[in-house]
Amino acid sequence: MKYKQYKLMIFVIISSIFFLTVFVSAQNNIENTPEAYYIHSDSFLIKGLVEVRHDFGNVFSADLSKGQLKAIQILGIKTEPIGIFTIIAEGDLCRNDKDCDVGEYCDKSKAIKGMGKCGLVENL
Repeated sequence: MKYKQYKLMIFVIISSIFFLTVFVSAQNNIENTPEAYYIHSDSFLIKGLVEVRHDFGNVFSADLSKGQLKAIQILGIKTEPIGIFTIIAEGDLCRNDKDCDVGEYCDKSKAIKGMGKCGLVENL
């Protein structure tokens, strides 16, 4: 009878260690998932430390891990989180007809990266 109790205790301990390891690993992956940020700097050194997504001159966007974000903030550089779908080109670029003004349509015949240009609907 004691043998079965020891066997059960060992099983419970090993299972607990396994699930704890999986849980901690999952937490680390969640915390290290990069998020998109605007970085208010034109420094080529900072741009060299991260992978630049879009460069707007004095501001650029990049995916930053928590560690990269803290390091940049320690240097006193302003950062701003980018929400999903907030990078939208200004002007007459469009993804679909809803992005265009009334009387215009999204012409994707010469689309670049899925972005077309708004054009006037011609009356036939």
